[in-house]
Amino acid sequence: MQAAKRSSTRAVTFFIGSRDHYQLPLALAERDWLETFVTELYWPLEHPILGPLARRVLGEPYRSKRHAAGLSSTKVTIQWSVLAALAAYQLRPALKNFRTTDRMLGECGRRIAAATGSAVFSYSYYAHAAFEDRGPDRPRHRFIFQVHPHPRSVRRILQEELERYPWAADSLLREEELGPHTRRFEELCEEPALANGWAAASNFTAQTLAENGIPRDSIHVIPYGVDTARFPTPERPRSGTGKLEVVFIGSMIQRKGLCDLLEAMRLLRTREVHLTLAGRGFVDRRLLEHYRDVDFDVREGLDHPSLVRLMHESDLFAFPSLVEGFGHVVVESMSTGLPVLTTAHTCAAELIEDGVHGWIVPIRSPRAVADRLTWAAEHRADLSAMGEAAAGKARELTWQRFREGIAAAYQAMLSA
Repeated sequence: MQAAKRSSTRAVTFFIGSRDHYQLPLALAERDWLETFVTELYWPLEHPILGPLARRVLGEPYRSKRHAAGLSSTKVTIQWSVLAALAAYQLRPALKNFRTTDRMLGECGRRIAAATGSAVFSYSYYAHAAFEDRGPDRPRHRFIFQVHPHPRSVRRILQEELERYPWAADSLLREEELGPHTRRFEELCEEPALANGWAAASNFTAQTLAENGIPRDSIHVIPYGVDTARFPTPERPRSGTGKLEVVFIGSMIQRKGLCDLLEAMRLLRTREVHLTLAGRGFVDRRLLEHYRDVDFDVREGLDHPSLVRLMHESDLFAFPSLVEGFGHVVVESMSTGLPVLTTAHTCAAELIEDGVHGWIVPIRSPRAVADRLTWAAEHRADLSAMGEAAAGKARELTWQRFREGIAAAYQAMLSA
Protein backbone atom coordinates (compact mmCIF):
# COMPACT_ATOMS: atom_id res chain seq x y z
CA MET A 1 0.00 0.00 0.00
CA GLN A 2 2.82 2.37 0.87
CA ALA A 3 4.64 1.58 -2.43
CA ALA A 4 1.54 2.37 -4.47
CA LYS A 5 1.07 5.66 -2.66
CA ARG A 6 4.72 6.57 -3.28
CA SER A 7 4.66 5.69 -6.98
CA SER A 8 1.53 7.78 -7.54
CA THR A 9 3.56 10.93 -6.96
CA ARG A 10 6.29 9.91 -9.39
CA ALA A 11 6.49 10.56 -13.12
CA VAL A 12 7.98 9.03 -16.24
CA THR A 13 9.43 11.43 -18.76
CA PHE A 14 11.18 10.88 -22.08
CA PHE A 15 12.86 12.61 -25.00
CA ILE A 16 15.73 12.20 -27.46
CA GLY A 17 19.02 14.00 -26.80
CA SER A 18 19.74 16.41 -23.94
CA ARG A 19 16.81 18.80 -24.32
CA ASP A 20 17.07 21.81 -22.01
CA HIS A 21 20.17 20.24 -20.38
CA TYR A 22 17.91 17.58 -18.78
CA GLN A 23 16.20 20.15 -16.57
CA LEU A 24 12.78 18.46 -16.56
CA PRO A 25 13.96 15.05 -15.30
CA LEU A 26 16.40 16.83 -12.98
CA ALA A 27 13.55 18.84 -11.43
CA LEU A 28 11.70 15.60 -10.68
CA ALA A 29 14.79 13.68 -9.55
CA GLU A 30 15.77 16.38 -7.05
CA ARG A 31 12.55 15.68 -5.14
CA ASP A 32 12.51 11.90 -5.65
CA TRP A 33 9.56 12.29 -8.01
CA LEU A 34 11.25 10.70 -11.03
CA GLU A 35 10.24 7.11 -11.73
CA THR A 36 12.48 6.96 -14.79
CA PHE A 37 13.71 9.03 -17.70
CA VAL A 38 13.57 7.24 -21.07
CA THR A 39 16.04 8.25 -23.75
CA GLU A 40 18.33 6.77 -26.40
CA LEU A 41 21.76 7.57 -24.90
CA TYR A 42 23.05 8.62 -21.49
CA TRP A 43 26.56 8.13 -20.09
CA PRO A 44 26.75 6.35 -16.68
CA LEU A 45 29.54 8.60 -15.43
CA GLU A 46 28.79 7.94 -11.77
CA HIS A 47 29.14 4.14 -12.22
CA PRO A 48 32.25 2.81 -10.41
CA ILE A 49 33.42 0.78 -13.45
CA LEU A 50 31.73 2.26 -16.51
CA GLY A 51 32.24 5.87 -15.37
CA PRO A 52 36.06 5.88 -15.44
CA LEU A 53 35.99 3.98 -18.74
CA ALA A 54 33.68 6.58 -20.30
CA ARG A 55 35.92 9.38 -19.04
CA ARG A 56 38.96 7.80 -20.68
CA VAL A 57 37.26 7.10 -23.99
CA LEU A 58 35.12 10.23 -24.35
CA GLY A 59 36.28 13.83 -24.52
CA GLU A 60 34.72 16.37 -22.17
CA PRO A 61 32.27 17.87 -24.74
CA TYR A 62 30.83 14.42 -25.49
CA ARG A 63 30.61 13.45 -21.83
CA SER A 64 28.85 16.62 -20.71
CA LYS A 65 26.36 16.57 -23.58
CA ARG A 66 24.87 13.28 -22.45
CA HIS A 67 25.09 13.43 -18.69
CA ALA A 68 23.92 15.84 -16.00
CA ALA A 69 25.11 16.08 -12.42
CA GLY A 70 22.20 15.11 -10.19
CA LEU A 71 20.56 12.78 -12.71
CA SER A 72 21.88 9.30 -11.92
CA SER A 73 22.02 6.77 -14.74
CA THR A 74 20.13 4.41 -12.37
CA LYS A 75 17.07 6.62 -13.03
CA VAL A 76 17.54 6.40 -16.82
CA THR A 77 16.06 3.77 -19.14
CA ILE A 78 17.87 3.41 -22.46
CA GLN A 79 15.61 2.60 -25.40
CA TRP A 80 18.07 0.76 -27.64
CA SER A 81 15.64 0.46 -30.56
CA VAL A 82 15.50 4.26 -30.79
CA LEU A 83 19.30 4.48 -30.77
CA ALA A 84 19.47 1.89 -33.55
CA ALA A 85 16.88 3.78 -35.60
CA LEU A 86 18.74 7.07 -35.23
CA ALA A 87 21.98 5.36 -36.27
CA ALA A 88 20.19 4.04 -39.36
CA TYR A 89 19.03 7.58 -40.18
CA GLN A 90 22.65 8.71 -40.15
CA LEU A 91 23.65 5.97 -42.58
CA ARG A 92 20.60 6.36 -44.81
CA PRO A 93 18.94 9.79 -44.42
CA ALA A 94 16.07 8.70 -46.67
CA LEU A 95 14.89 6.47 -43.82
CA LYS A 96 14.52 9.41 -41.45
CA ASN A 97 11.15 9.38 -39.71
CA PHE A 98 11.04 11.06 -36.32
CA ARG A 99 7.37 10.17 -35.89
CA THR A 100 8.55 6.57 -35.52
CA THR A 101 11.29 7.25 -32.96
CA ASP A 102 9.12 9.68 -31.00
CA ARG A 103 6.35 7.08 -30.80
CA MET A 104 8.84 4.44 -29.63
CA LEU A 105 9.75 6.62 -26.66
CA GLY A 106 6.12 7.46 -25.93
CA GLU A 107 5.13 3.78 -26.02
CA CYS A 108 7.97 2.86 -23.67
CA GLY A 109 7.03 5.64 -21.26
CA ARG A 110 3.40 4.54 -21.32
CA ARG A 111 4.31 0.92 -20.49
CA ILE A 112 6.51 1.94 -17.55
CA ALA A 113 3.89 4.34 -16.21
CA ALA A 114 1.23 1.60 -16.37
CA ALA A 115 3.48 -0.90 -14.59
CA THR A 116 4.45 1.50 -11.80
CA GLY A 117 1.28 3.54 -11.41
CA SER A 118 3.20 6.70 -12.33
CA ALA A 119 2.22 9.93 -14.01
CA VAL A 120 3.59 10.81 -17.44
CA PHE A 121 5.21 14.23 -17.84
CA SER A 122 6.08 14.48 -21.52
CA TYR A 123 7.50 17.09 -23.81
CA SER A 124 5.35 17.87 -26.81
CA TYR A 125 6.22 15.92 -29.98
CA TYR A 126 6.60 12.75 -27.83
CA ALA A 127 3.29 12.65 -26.00
CA HIS A 128 0.73 11.29 -28.45
CA ALA A 129 1.52 7.58 -28.09
CA ALA A 130 1.65 7.89 -24.30
CA PHE A 131 -1.57 9.89 -23.98
CA GLU A 132 -4.00 8.52 -26.58
CA ASP A 133 -7.12 6.71 -25.38
CA ARG A 134 -6.64 3.14 -26.62
CA GLY A 135 -6.73 0.86 -23.63
CA PRO A 136 -6.68 0.44 -19.87
CA ASP A 137 -2.98 1.29 -19.67
CA ARG A 138 -3.67 4.97 -20.41
CA PRO A 139 -1.98 7.06 -17.69
CA ARG A 140 -4.33 8.81 -15.30
CA HIS A 141 -2.02 11.84 -15.07
CA ARG A 142 -0.98 13.06 -18.53
CA PHE A 143 1.07 16.23 -18.27
CA ILE A 144 2.66 17.99 -21.22
CA PHE A 145 5.41 20.59 -21.48
CA GLN A 146 4.56 22.36 -24.73
CA VAL A 147 7.92 23.16 -26.32
CA HIS A 148 6.64 24.89 -29.45
CA PRO A 149 3.49 26.97 -29.91
CA HIS A 150 0.39 25.04 -30.94
CA PRO A 151 0.96 23.65 -34.47
CA ARG A 152 -2.27 25.07 -35.87
CA SER A 153 -1.28 28.58 -34.81
CA VAL A 154 2.18 28.07 -36.26
CA ARG A 155 0.78 26.81 -39.57
CA ARG A 156 -1.47 29.85 -39.92
CA ILE A 157 1.42 32.26 -39.39
CA LEU A 158 3.76 30.43 -41.77
CA GLN A 159 1.13 30.15 -44.50
CA GLU A 160 0.67 33.92 -44.35
CA GLU A 161 4.43 34.33 -44.71
CA LEU A 162 4.42 32.45 -48.00
CA GLU A 163 2.26 35.24 -49.41
CA ARG A 164 4.32 38.05 -47.85
CA TYR A 165 7.73 36.81 -48.89
CA PRO A 166 7.58 34.23 -51.71
CA TRP A 167 11.38 34.36 -51.96
CA ALA A 168 11.49 32.74 -48.49
CA ALA A 169 9.56 29.66 -49.64
CA ASP A 170 12.64 27.42 -49.58
CA SER A 171 12.84 27.65 -45.81
CA LEU A 172 9.13 28.05 -45.02
CA LEU A 173 8.16 24.87 -46.83
CA ARG A 174 10.76 22.94 -44.83
CA GLU A 175 8.89 23.66 -41.61
CA GLU A 176 7.16 20.64 -40.11
CA GLU A 177 3.88 22.55 -39.74
CA LEU A 178 3.76 23.10 -43.52
CA GLY A 179 5.22 19.72 -44.47
CA PRO A 180 3.47 16.88 -46.29
CA HIS A 181 3.18 14.53 -43.29
CA THR A 182 -0.50 15.04 -42.51
CA ARG A 183 -0.81 12.34 -39.84
CA ARG A 184 2.22 13.63 -37.95
CA PHE A 185 0.77 17.16 -37.99
CA GLU A 186 -2.61 15.97 -36.72
CA GLU A 187 -0.98 14.02 -33.90
CA LEU A 188 0.99 17.08 -32.82
CA CYS A 189 -2.23 19.11 -32.81
CA GLU A 190 -4.01 16.45 -30.73
CA GLU A 191 -1.34 16.18 -28.03
CA PRO A 192 -2.44 19.13 -25.86
CA ALA A 193 -6.08 18.00 -25.96
CA LEU A 194 -5.08 14.50 -24.82
CA ALA A 195 -3.29 15.92 -21.77
CA ASN A 196 -4.89 16.88 -18.44
CA GLY A 197 -2.04 19.10 -17.24
CA TRP A 198 -0.14 21.77 -19.19
CA ALA A 199 3.09 23.73 -18.87
CA ALA A 200 4.96 26.03 -21.25
CA ALA A 201 8.04 28.25 -21.20
CA SER A 202 6.35 31.41 -22.50
CA ASN A 203 3.07 33.28 -22.37
CA PHE A 204 3.00 33.31 -26.16
CA THR A 205 3.01 29.50 -26.27
CA ALA A 206 0.30 29.45 -23.60
CA GLN A 207 -1.72 31.91 -25.67
CA THR A 208 -1.59 29.60 -28.72
CA LEU A 209 -2.75 26.66 -26.60
CA ALA A 210 -5.67 28.77 -25.38
CA GLU A 211 -6.49 29.70 -28.99
CA ASN A 212 -6.89 25.97 -29.62
CA GLY A 213 -9.11 25.00 -26.73
CA ILE A 214 -6.90 24.60 -23.64
CA PRO A 215 -8.12 26.61 -20.59
CA ARG A 216 -5.66 29.47 -20.20
CA ASP A 217 -5.82 29.48 -16.41
CA SER A 218 -4.75 25.81 -16.36
CA ILE A 219 -1.47 26.43 -18.19
CA HIS A 220 1.64 26.89 -16.03
CA VAL A 221 4.19 29.27 -17.59
CA ILE A 222 7.76 28.55 -16.45
CA PRO A 223 10.44 30.56 -18.31
CA TYR A 224 13.68 28.77 -19.06
CA GLY A 225 16.95 29.56 -17.33
CA VAL A 226 20.40 30.38 -18.67
CA ASP A 227 23.92 29.31 -17.74
CA THR A 228 25.56 32.70 -17.26
CA ALA A 229 28.99 31.07 -17.01
CA ARG A 230 28.64 29.85 -20.60
CA PHE A 231 27.37 33.26 -21.72
CA PRO A 232 29.40 35.74 -19.64
CA THR A 233 29.38 39.51 -19.92
CA PRO A 234 32.59 40.88 -21.50
CA GLU A 235 35.45 41.76 -19.18
CA ARG A 236 35.80 45.16 -20.85
CA PRO A 237 32.93 47.53 -21.64
CA ARG A 238 31.88 47.73 -25.27
CA SER A 239 33.55 50.65 -27.04
CA GLY A 240 30.36 52.40 -28.13
CA THR A 241 32.15 53.88 -31.12
CA GLY A 242 32.09 53.18 -34.83
CA LYS A 243 29.15 51.59 -36.57
CA LEU A 244 26.41 50.03 -34.48
CA GLU A 245 27.15 46.30 -34.60
CA VAL A 246 23.90 44.35 -34.69
CA VAL A 247 23.91 40.56 -34.44
CA PHE A 248 21.23 38.04 -35.36
CA ILE A 249 21.76 34.49 -34.05
CA GLY A 250 19.58 31.64 -35.21
CA SER A 251 18.56 29.65 -38.24
CA MET A 252 18.76 31.87 -41.31
CA ILE A 253 15.13 31.37 -42.26
CA GLN A 254 11.95 33.41 -42.32
CA ARG A 255 10.41 31.66 -39.31
CA LYS A 256 12.96 33.73 -37.37
CA GLY A 257 11.79 36.97 -39.04
CA LEU A 258 14.94 37.31 -41.13
CA CYS A 259 13.20 39.03 -44.06
CA ASP A 260 11.73 41.61 -41.69
CA LEU A 261 15.16 42.35 -40.24
CA LEU A 262 16.71 42.73 -43.69
CA GLU A 263 13.79 44.87 -44.87
CA ALA A 264 14.39 47.06 -41.80
CA MET A 265 18.04 47.48 -42.78
CA ARG A 266 16.81 48.92 -46.09
CA LEU A 267 14.62 51.41 -44.23
CA LEU A 268 17.31 52.78 -41.90
CA ARG A 269 17.74 56.54 -41.65
CA THR A 270 21.46 56.07 -41.02
CA ARG A 271 24.36 54.23 -42.63
CA GLU A 272 26.00 53.69 -39.25
CA VAL A 273 24.60 50.18 -38.72
CA HIS A 274 26.22 46.87 -39.65
CA LEU A 275 24.50 43.48 -39.35
CA THR A 276 26.02 40.04 -38.78
CA LEU A 277 23.95 36.90 -39.26
CA ALA A 278 25.21 33.87 -37.34
CA GLY A 279 23.70 30.41 -37.42
CA ARG A 280 23.91 26.70 -38.04
CA GLY A 281 22.04 24.20 -40.16
CA PHE A 282 19.93 25.09 -43.18
CA VAL A 283 20.51 28.55 -44.68
CA ASP A 284 17.89 29.99 -47.04
CA ARG A 285 20.30 31.15 -49.77
CA ARG A 286 17.52 32.48 -52.01
CA LEU A 287 16.25 34.64 -49.16
CA LEU A 288 19.72 36.10 -48.54
CA GLU A 289 20.28 36.67 -52.26
CA HIS A 290 17.18 38.85 -52.37
CA TYR A 291 18.92 41.32 -50.01
CA ARG A 292 22.29 41.68 -51.72
CA ASP A 293 22.02 45.46 -51.39
CA VAL A 294 21.97 45.29 -47.55
CA ASP A 295 25.16 45.63 -45.46
CA PHE A 296 25.43 42.29 -43.67
CA ASP A 297 27.90 39.45 -43.12
CA VAL A 298 27.13 35.76 -42.70
CA ARG A 299 28.92 33.60 -40.13
CA GLU A 300 28.04 29.91 -40.31
CA GLY A 301 28.85 27.06 -37.95
CA LEU A 302 30.58 29.03 -35.19
CA ASP A 303 31.79 27.02 -32.22
CA HIS A 304 30.72 28.20 -28.78
CA PRO A 305 33.79 30.35 -27.94
CA SER A 306 33.56 32.07 -31.34
CA LEU A 307 29.85 32.71 -30.85
CA VAL A 308 30.40 34.30 -27.44
CA ARG A 309 33.22 36.40 -28.89
CA LEU A 310 30.85 37.66 -31.60
CA MET A 311 28.28 38.57 -28.94
CA HIS A 312 30.93 40.50 -27.03
CA GLU A 313 31.90 42.38 -30.19
CA SER A 314 28.28 43.37 -30.90
CA ASP A 315 26.14 46.19 -29.51
CA LEU A 316 22.62 44.86 -29.99
CA PHE A 317 20.89 41.53 -30.57
CA ALA A 318 18.05 41.64 -33.13
CA PHE A 319 15.60 38.73 -33.30
CA PRO A 320 12.25 39.69 -34.89
CA SER A 321 11.00 36.10 -34.86
CA LEU A 322 7.53 35.17 -36.04
CA VAL A 323 6.93 32.22 -33.75
CA GLU A 324 8.98 30.76 -30.89
CA GLY A 325 8.20 28.45 -28.03
CA PHE A 326 10.61 30.60 -26.02
CA GLY A 327 13.67 31.73 -27.99
CA HIS A 328 16.53 30.69 -25.73
CA VAL A 329 19.00 32.81 -27.67
CA VAL A 330 17.21 35.89 -26.31
CA VAL A 331 18.17 35.22 -22.68
CA GLU A 332 21.63 33.98 -23.73
CA SER A 333 22.27 37.28 -25.49
CA MET A 334 21.00 39.22 -22.49
CA SER A 335 23.44 37.26 -20.33
CA THR A 336 26.33 38.62 -22.45
CA GLY A 337 25.14 42.18 -21.84
CA LEU A 338 23.34 42.74 -25.13
CA PRO A 339 20.09 44.69 -25.23
CA VAL A 340 17.52 42.74 -27.24
CA LEU A 341 15.18 43.79 -30.03
CA THR A 342 12.57 41.05 -30.43
CA THR A 343 8.85 40.43 -30.91
CA ALA A 344 5.95 39.53 -28.67
CA HIS A 345 5.98 36.02 -30.22
CA THR A 346 9.01 34.96 -28.19
CA CYS A 347 9.80 34.99 -24.46
CA ALA A 348 9.76 38.80 -24.48
CA ALA A 349 6.72 39.14 -22.21
CA GLU A 350 8.52 37.21 -19.45
CA LEU A 351 11.98 38.77 -19.75
CA ILE A 352 11.97 42.23 -21.27
CA GLU A 353 10.63 45.53 -20.06
CA ASP A 354 10.30 47.58 -23.22
CA GLY A 355 12.84 50.39 -23.27
CA VAL A 356 14.74 48.98 -20.26
CA HIS A 357 16.28 45.68 -21.41
CA GLY A 358 15.62 46.27 -25.10
CA TRP A 359 12.46 46.54 -27.18
CA ILE A 360 9.41 44.45 -27.99
CA VAL A 361 7.97 45.10 -31.45
CA PRO A 362 5.03 43.46 -33.25
CA ILE A 363 5.85 40.71 -35.73
CA ARG A 364 6.05 41.78 -39.39
CA SER A 365 7.10 45.33 -38.49
CA PRO A 366 10.24 46.29 -40.48
CA ARG A 367 9.56 49.98 -39.89
CA ALA A 368 9.43 49.52 -36.09
CA VAL A 369 12.69 47.52 -36.22
CA ALA A 370 14.34 50.21 -38.36
CA ASP A 371 13.25 52.96 -35.97
CA ARG A 372 14.79 51.14 -32.97
CA LEU A 373 18.03 50.43 -34.83
CA THR A 374 18.31 54.07 -35.84
CA TRP A 375 17.70 55.22 -32.27
CA ALA A 376 20.27 52.73 -30.97
CA ALA A 377 22.90 54.02 -33.41
CA GLU A 378 22.30 57.57 -32.20
CA HIS A 379 22.15 56.85 -28.42
CA ARG A 380 25.08 54.58 -27.68
CA ALA A 381 25.44 55.48 -23.98
CA ASP A 382 21.76 54.75 -23.35
CA LEU A 383 22.09 51.50 -25.30
CA SER A 384 25.00 50.44 -23.10
CA ALA A 385 22.90 51.03 -19.98
CA MET A 386 20.16 48.86 -21.47
CA GLY A 387 22.72 46.10 -21.97
CA GLU A 388 23.74 46.27 -18.32
CA ALA A 389 20.10 46.02 -17.29
CA ALA A 390 19.63 43.03 -19.62
CA ALA A 391 22.60 41.23 -18.04
CA GLY A 392 21.20 41.89 -14.58
CA LYS A 393 17.85 40.44 -15.58
CA ALA A 394 19.52 37.35 -17.06
CA ARG A 395 21.29 36.67 -13.77
CA GLU A 396 17.88 36.23 -12.16
CA LEU A 397 16.92 33.51 -14.65
CA THR A 398 18.71 30.53 -13.16
CA TRP A 399 18.03 26.92 -14.06
CA GLN A 400 17.35 26.28 -10.38
CA ARG A 401 14.45 28.76 -10.58
CA PHE A 402 13.17 26.86 -13.63
CA ARG A 403 13.34 23.51 -11.82
CA GLU A 404 11.51 24.96 -8.83
CA GLY A 405 8.82 26.18 -11.22
CA ILE A 406 8.53 22.72 -12.79
CA ALA A 407 8.20 21.13 -9.35
CA ALA A 408 5.49 23.60 -8.30
CA ALA A 409 3.59 23.05 -11.55
CA TYR A 410 3.84 19.27 -11.18
CA GLN A 411 2.39 19.39 -7.68
CA ALA A 412 -0.43 21.65 -8.84
CA MET A 413 -1.27 19.40 -11.80
CA LEU A 414 -1.36 16.31 -9.56
CA SER A 415 -3.80 18.11 -7.26
CA ALA A 416 -6.06 19.48 -10.01
